[in-house]
Amino acid sequence: MSTDAPANEPAYAPSEVIEILDQVAAMVGEARTVPLTANVVVNQAQILELIENAREALPDDVVRADRIVADASVVLDRADAEAAQAMGDAESYSSKLREDADAYAQSVRADADAYADEQRRQGDEAAAQITEQAKEHGTTLVEKAKAQGRQIIEEARAKANDLVNEHNVYREAVARGEQTLSAARAKAQQLSAESNDYVAEQLGKLEELAHHIATQARSGRDKVGRR
Repeated sequence: MSTDAPANEPAYAPSEVIEILDQVAAMVGEARTVPLTANVVVNQAQILELIENAREALPDDVVRADRIVADASVVLDRADAEAAQAMGDAESYSSKLREDADAYAQSVRADADAYADEQRRQGDEAAAQITEQAKEHGTTLVEKAKAQGRQIIEEARAKANDLVNEHNVYREAVARGEQTLSAARAKAQQLSAESNDYVAEQLGKLEELAHHIATQARSGRDKVGRR
């Protein structure tokens, strides 16, 4: 860091009083001593002249010192103003950074919410589609089972009627007819049970899919909340 004074600041000359005092000290230090004493022999005229010069230069040094103090106050005031300006600029920059960070966080949160909503919407559509397909397929199986059951019953009745019409095998016809009817009822119940099991299986898959989608949505929202 440079210690040179700025071009617009005054340069101060050394104090004349200090120079005179240095001359007095040098004169005393170089003077001849009086044997067996701490006294020295100096030129009285020269000492008095130096003292008079110091007395005359003292007001100028006082004025110069006042000027130095005043100039120092100006420099300090300028430094305080520059420090205040720098602090204000730093606070403005920090505030701008906070605003930008808040805006970015809000944008990210909005994007995350929109993504979660879209995933939830797609999940709902997929679940509704699977449910509809399961219902349609289950209905088809039930109708098919009922149709097969009716056909079997009709065939059994027709065959039973044929057997009944034959008087020589009446009892056999009745027995076979009852057996055929029982088999038809059992077959119809089996088909109905299979269709119910299929519908239950599809609904279970649908429930697992809905749970998986809800878990993903919660996980995404939790990640956004931790940012």
